This record gives sequence, structure tokens and C-alpha cells, in this order.
Amino acid sequence: MKTLAHQTVRLLITAVAVFAPALCTQAGNFSSDFNSGLPANTAVFGSAFVDTIDGVGGSGCLKLTDTGGSEIGVLIITNDLDAGSSVLSFSTSFKMTIGGGTGGGDGFSFNFANNLDLTGNWVNAEEGNGTGLTIEFDTYQNSAGEAPNIDVKVGGVEVATSSAPQLMTSTGNYVDVLVQLNPDKTLTVIYDGIYAYSNLDLSASLTGPIYPFTGALFGIGGRNGGSTANKFLDNLTIVTRTNSTAFVRSISPGGRLVQPSATIDITLTNSGTAVNGGSIALQLDGATVTPTISTGSGTTSIHYAPPKPFGPYTTHTVSLTFSDNASPTPNANSLQYSFSLPASSFVTLFADGFEGYTAGGNPLDMNTAGPNASANGNLAGNPWFGPAPPNLRVVTTEAGVVPHGGVKMTRGSAPSDFDEEWYNLMYRLNGGNYYTGNIMMDWYFYDPLGSGGSSYQDFGALGYYNLAPNNIDYPGTGSLNGSGQIQRLSLGASSVQTAGLFDATKYQARMVGADDGYASGWFNTKTARTVGWHHARVAVGPTLDNGVNYAFYYIDDMTNPTFMHVDRLAYGYNVLELNQNYGSTTGYMDDVSFAVGRPPNPTVALSGNQAIVTWPGLDFTLQSASVVTGPYTDVTGAVSGYMYDVTTGPKLFFRLRQM
Repeated sequence: MKTLAHQTVRLLITAVAVFAPALCTQAGNFSSDFNSGLPANTAVFGSAFVDTIDGVGGSGCLKLTDTGGSEIGVLIITNDLDAGSSVLSFSTSFKMTIGGGTGGGDGFSFNFANNLDLTGNWVNAEEGNGTGLTIEFDTYQNSAGEAPNIDVKVGGVEVATSSAPQLMTSTGNYVDVLVQLNPDKTLTVIYDGIYAYSNLDLSASLTGPIYPFTGALFGIGGRNGGSTANKFLDNLTIVTRTNSTAFVRSISPGGRLVQPSATIDITLTNSGTAVNGGSIALQLDGATVTPTISTGSGTTSIHYAPPKPFGPYTTHTVSLTFSDNASPTPNANSLQYSFSLPASSFVTLFADGFEGYTAGGNPLDMNTAGPNASANGNLAGNPWFGPAPPNLRVVTTEAGVVPHGGVKMTRGSAPSDFDEEWYNLMYRLNGGNYYTGNIMMDWYFYDPLGSGGSSYQDFGALGYYNLAPNNIDYPGTGSLNGSGQIQRLSLGASSVQTAGLFDATKYQARMVGADDGYASGWFNTKTARTVGWHHARVAVGPTLDNGVNYAFYYIDDMTNPTFMHVDRLAYGYNVLELNQNYGSTTGYMDDVSFAVGRPPNPTVALSGNQAIVTWPGLDFTLQSASVVTGPYTDVTGAVSGYMYDVTTGPKLFFRLRQM
């Protein structure tokens, strides 16, 4: 199976030595795919070893740690790649996976220093070693906001920190990592297509005797404590430069949320040498294209607008080559990176502003006696249910709060009542099937307290409960609690408020099964709490290779996520959930909706007698019908590349159904 959800970024800089004294450039190189055992001029220590399996595509890889507790694994490249020459810049790329075990472990570090401990005795390997440049990929949260982060240290001192929930991928999903120190002492770090740092200025700390780096070695170390995880690395490439040369400053687009109308924009920067504009060659998906090139103030801008929008559920690759004006031999440079698109449009399948229910504080639950009661499984009736006693109440304007839309909204039954309400997605909307990806839940919540209001604890969630039936709304008396398999993507104001970790000035997001949050899978988001109505959204991206998805959380800003994470469990999603009056202060909710990504069109090609039907993504089921208007039924076992014999079978029409 293939995934169209992975983001690949590689910035690979290659060089040719030149001989003019003022422009003499030396490049050190290291590259290994770990398929032939431990590479020459390297050493491993502790739990680290090179294995023949579990790498990219089942190949060999470096295993810093597995899922054992209290493990420390270290790889050191033991020779100076530049034979004593001072290094001004370098670029390294590798593939990494972190996951399995009981969580993320403690993390790993990438180091370049002239005083690495060559015995491999790196007690806190994830925090780095030596007093050169360290990039710390921290996956264990010791205090609020401390992880998951990507931190930068120079001389053993932390100089920058960046929140990086994308560190918590699942085993089997290799992602691309780039660490690039530029000749102007700026640093770029990209993990899984997301910039942790874009040209971070390190000029104040990269000074003598640390910089330029002389006799420095590269080392990578990882650690598990009580929290454990596999930390596997593959396809490691390092290129160093001993003189200042033109380099890649920025690339766009990137990541997993690229829009169909995106344009290709790359910026090159002169540094010691200048870009030769006539040498620039750009390819998109392997085809040469003609970009617009402009220069000014020491930069070269490359811009290309594709003639038509990118399609949904597709991945695209950009390749660039250019050279500089070094004499007598120019330096040759290359760049390759990829980006992907999720669903480009969504179809709303369910929306509820609570206008059709009887207000006056009456229970919303369909399984509670009152004017809003409805029979279990009545598709024309009220779809919301909850555990006894009554949960949410339907009200009009109350306590000075006007509903977000219309004249009705919901609140809990009583302060600190832990009220829950569910909507069964698979029974109501998907023919008894749970959803696997490309979905989103929207709602509005009213926060009466704002910053520091820890007694307001309402949140919504998109989830999975194995007790949810596929042929009626609810089991038994209406509770899904007690399920053995639970997945919950929650957003709002958390009721879990661990001292010293919970931030009452921010809203929280939850990922059940994640242990890198501050407690019980809860994380502090970037969005500050304020009094008033807020638009919340939880979106689930395309399915990855091993059945999990990236989840994106939004509050008010529907373009930039306030939090993101890989979901921890490959269960899918089958319910919407509203939780109110978990705290002693009453809030309100309104205008709940659920949407699915619009399926792409299948492509049909004729090869001999076979019609070959293909489509992108893993989240769709092929359906067929004898007439274009249907009815359509699932084609059992069909995957992309499905072949249909047109000489023996009847005429059929095909379409895709969102799973």
C-alpha cells in the first residue's frame, strides 16, 4: 500500500572543488543507507546497532534504541570530513521514525562538535553532547511546554526552542529531517515537512572558539527512560563546506496542508559566491518547467505558477539545480523536496444549530424522557444521546449569552456534572462503517471566563468507541463509557489540570494514547483563552501507511493549526462528542457540523481487455453500478489498480465512497 500523506523534504548540496585561492571550496561528504552494515569510519555505542530490517522499504537502518527501558544509543562519525579545515556550513538529511513502546522515549540529538565524548558515554543523549552545535529532538515532557520540542544549543547552552508535535509519529512512518547551517550563520531545521526553524540567526552565539568548526565530528544519540520508543534512522547524508557559497534560503510550498492554488517559490542567497541565474533549471514532477527568475539585494527568487490547480490527495516533487560563479570551477547545487495535498474541498453531511429542539432547559438526550426524546435508531428523530441522568440542555439566551447562530444553544445540566452527548457517525452517515480519514468536526463554544479561568472545562471531540453500534444509535441505556477501544481528539478547555504543566491561559487539545502531553494525552495549544464565542475544528488527514492519521486542531484561525499530532491508534472515527460542565463554570456550545473530504475522481485506462481503475489515497472504497444514477455498491476487495475485463463483464460505472 502507498501513502499520499507523507511529506518528503531533502536539501542536498553537492560541490566541486575549485582552485582559485580566494574561492577555494572544499566539501566533506558522508552518506549511508545502512544496507551494508556499519559504515566505515563510524562507531556505535550502547543500544545502537545497524540492523538489516525495519528501514525505509524494509531495508537496513540504524537503530538508536528499540522499545527497551533505560536505553542509550549513540552513532559517531569518527573521522573529520574536512581533514582539519574549518567548516563554515553544512547540510544533513535523514529519515527518522519514532514510535512504539510506551510513548516517545526521551528523544534524540544531532551534534557537531570538536569535543564529543568518543567513548559514547552520553548520559543524556537526547540533550546532546559536546560544546558545539546541538539540535535536540525532545519527546519527553518534564515540565509545561518542555516537549515535544526541537531545541537548539550552541556551546552547550540552549539558545532557541520550538514546539514540534510532529515528532510523535508512529513506528513504520519514516519522515524526512533536514538540518542546514548556512554560511551566514543561520539555521534551518525541517522535521516531516514542517519548519521548526527557518533561517534562525545564530550569529550572536556562533563565535570563536566554537565557530568556524575545526576538527569537529558529527554524532547522533538517543535515549529511553521509563517512557520508551523505537528511534530508527535511515538514509543519512551530510555535506560540509569550508568556504562561503551561495545557498538555498527558503522553499515553498511544503507540508501536508498545501492548497490547490499553491505556487512554487524558492529563494537563493549569495554568500561569498553569487548564483548564476542562467544555470537555474526547475522541474515539477519530473517535467522541466520555465519559472520566473528575479534578482535583487543578493538574492535570487524563483517563482512558478502551475497552469492548473493541484489535485486533492496528490503528492508533488520539485527539483532544482543551479551553480554559482566560483572560478575557475563553479559549485553545482541541487535541491529536491515534495509536498502533499489533503482533500481540497469538503462536503458537510451533518449540521445542527439546535434550532429544532424544545428549549427551556429541556434535555437534549434522545434517550431521556421529555420533548426531545426519540426512539433509538429513528433516523428522522433527534440523533444525540448520552449516559443517564440527563446531560446537555437546550436553552435560549441565558446569563447574557446570546446563541452563536439562531436562538438556541446547549449547556450542561449542572456545574461539575460531567455531561456527555454523542452522535453516532457510522450509523447515521456511513452505512455502519467508521471513517478512516479526510474528515472534520466543527463547532462553536462560549468561554465565560477567558485567561486563567480554570473552572471552565468544556470541550468537543471527534472519537471512536467500540461500544458504538453500527445499526442503531446507542447501546443499552445510552452510554459508550466502558469501551475497550477509545480514540478521542478533544479540543477546548481541559478538566485535567496537572500542577505546573497545565496552562490556564491557553486552550487544550487531547490525543488519547499520546504520552508526550502534560497528562492523559492533553496538550496546551498556542491559542490564548478569551471570553466569548470561539470557532473550533478538529480535522483528520489522509491515512498513513500503518493506518494512523495526522490530526489538526484549530481555534478561530482556520488556516494555521493551533496544534497537530499523529493519532496514536488505528481505530478510525465513529462518533461526535460534546462535553459540558466538566467544571464548575457553565459554558455554551452551538452550530456543530461534520464534513468529509470530497472523493477524487477515479481514473480509468484501457489495457488490452482490461479497464484499469486507479485513484489516490487509502480512504476510499470503489463502488460500481450498471447505470450512472445507481444504486452503487462496494466492489469487494478492490484497491487502486483494480482491473475489470470489459469483454466478459457488463457495462459498469465507477465512483469512490469515503471510508
